[in-house]
Amino acid sequence: FSSLLRVLRKGNSAARVMAAASLVQLGEKARPTLEELTMSVDADLQLTAIQALGDMGDKAAIPALLRTLLDKDCRACVAATVALGKLGEAGLAVLDRALSVDYWAVQEELITVLEASGDKAVPLLTQMLSASSIPVCLRAIEILGKLGTAAAPAAPTLAGLLAEGNVNILRRKAVVTLQLLGSGAASAVPVLEQLLRRLDINDSIRGD
Repeated sequence: FSSLLRVLRKGNSAARVMAAASLVQLGEKARPTLEELTMSVDADLQLTAIQALGDMGDKAAIPALLRTLLDKDCRACVAATVALGKLGEAGLAVLDRALSVDYWAVQEELITVLEASGDKAVPLLTQMLSASSIPVCLRAIEILGKLGTAAAPAAPTLAGLLAEGNVNILRRKAVVTLQLLGSGAASAVPVLEQLLRRLDINDSIRGD
């Protein structure tokens, strides 16, 4: 450990990056050092430290990774999103912060993380149905559809997307996904009944 710390203090950039990557093998003992390196002005060293914290799988690193998620550098934000996604339910529980990050690359990575997380991602995917970005919202709808009945908690929110004024592609995707939810869509029935009473008789979504 001491030899790695020496390299981190006095080595050149490439050597420091290699030393930071090696710290992951030391577990908890190395976490404070890696957390400090997430604030490095050396971008490659910073990214390596973020990745190492994710690979280490220590939930105690969440505060440092959240701080990095709000970094001005897009690559650091993306790396922090990936790292948090590796920390299980505790990491997923705080990834809603990524929704406030303006970088599209972060939103893309968030979607990738959620798609790999199965039904644990349903609460955050449901939040994403309110995203201002139509592509993000569409991807969230698609992932919920793949989850089938496990996505049942999202059913009322999906039904709400059928309201007049929403983009038609969102409305139609929501209909398809509600069908994929099967019996899991039962909780959406009251919302759908209210919407049908308000929808224009010529609105094509009624037939769907």
